[in-house]
Amino acid sequence: MDCIEQLKKIGLKEINAKTKIANKRLEDILECRFNELDKTRARGFINILQREYKIDMSEWWEKYNEYQLEEEVNKLEEEKNSEYKDKNKVNVSFIDTTIKDKKYIRLFITFVVLLVLFIFYFIYNNVISDKEDISLQYTQELEQSNNNIDEIVPNIENDNLDSTQSEVMDSNATISNLDSNSNATIPSNEIIPLENADSNAKENDAKPYQPINADSNININEVVITPKSPLWIGIIDLQTYKKKQLSISNKWVMKLDDSVIMRTGHGYFDIQAPNDFDKQYIGGNNKYFLWTKENGFKEINKSDFLSFNRGQEW
Repeated sequence: MDCIEQLKKIGLKEINAKTKIANKRLEDILECRFNELDKTRARGFINILQREYKIDMSEWWEKYNEYQLEEEVNKLEEEKNSEYKDKNKVNVSFIDTTIKDKKYIRLFITFVVLLVLFIFYFIYNNVISDKEDISLQYTQELEQSNNNIDEIVPNIENDNLDSTQSEVMDSNATISNLDSNSNATIPSNEIIPLENADSNAKENDAKPYQPINADSNININEVVITPKSPLWIGIIDLQTYKKKQLSISNKWVMKLDDSVIMRTGHGYFDIQAPNDFDKQYIGGNNKYFLWTKENGFKEINKSDFLSFNRGQEW
């Protein structure tokens, strides 16, 4: 392949110094060791080489895809063969059953049936005897309660008569007390005129409701992240490639000065950033972002993140 020849002429040391791709990965690419490269990393490495040396790597990429397809076909064939072997083993195990095994199964089933019948008979007899004991006890208690009622009724009638007489005497005393207190007068200064009460109510209703306005504006060069669960954040400076990482549980604000790429540990958070970037993520995998003064703040995919980070996931 022409692209591989051009890279070999440049040399591993020079490519490693410029792209920061590990020598082991560069050798895998130059020697076409497709089995050593997963698809995500391979795409990131190829994008870096094409960008740095302006070399068309499409031919290499086509052969890599052909290799991946062949591997998938081989895996499917292996799975089919393993399933076929498992079915044959099951069939052989059924053939190996003998007449003796069938006799043992019949004896076991007969024993289980007899055991169930015996248990059912035992429970049935116990239930019937318990019902007879309960009905006899209930009859005795009912007769005893009837006798007690006959003794209690005369006493209740006498008690009711006594309580009625005492209530009549108490009510007469209460009426006499009310008549004696009816001549008392209410002081005039404790009476509020109806007109004054209405005017006070109108004054209270006339007071307007003044809502409190909350200032939710964001600085033009700041990113605000509000996690819905503990969140890991990784930040990489694209000028120096220095890395910074932190874990947050509450609202977090970062000032955006230099060009950076960001990565999150999960996708369950709210984010606000310049260029009217306002999103609410409700789940999913890692999220990736890019900030530059020229293009502003935007979301990128994993392949772009690897390309900006020289093929490294972190």
